[in-house]
Amino acid sequence: MDVTREIWLEEGEVFFNIKKDETKPFMVHLREGVTVQVLGTSFTIQSYKELPFQEISVVSGKVKVETSGGEVLELLPDQKATYLESEKTLTRSNENSALKSAWRTGTIVLENASVDELCFRVRQFYGKVLIFEHQPETMSVNISFDRNTSTEEISTEIAVLYGLSYRITNNQIIFSPKDL
Repeated sequence: MDVTREIWLEEGEVFFNIKKDETKPFMVHLREGVTVQVLGTSFTIQSYKELPFQEISVVSGKVKVETSGGEVLELLPDQKATYLESEKTLTRSNENSALKSAWRTGTIVLENASVDELCFRVRQFYGKVLIFEHQPETMSVNISFDRNTSTEEISTEIAVLYGLSYRITNNQIIFSPKDL
């Protein structure tokens, strides 16, 4: 009798290292009807309600990702699938999976990330809300930080990268355009 190994991830970020067993497939069910079928692999899933997307990144092996609409992608190492919830679309792209899974050791690496993702990660790590006064609509974020990076250091790095000034309050980091 075939047995399916299944889990449901409502929200969060997890790393799996799954041994291939054709008689016992391993399935991960995510929000919005996204399903990941594991074909013997190690991979990361990022699925937070606060972010407008879900990502599946393959470190080794192969996974199959399927949406409730029947769209299917197979992923190999250093590939990721991104499901945009607002558009109900699934896309494949290349990435450095070692950097993507660096969160497991307390390091966050953001490459071409949105301001929303930066704000989410800073709130996760530091408990501070980022506020951008006069934020450009299409600001792409490239930055890394870890648990040892202070609030002051990450604020300074963001300010220097994007030509901003900032001030820190009890629960906020507020960025504004530099005075000319």
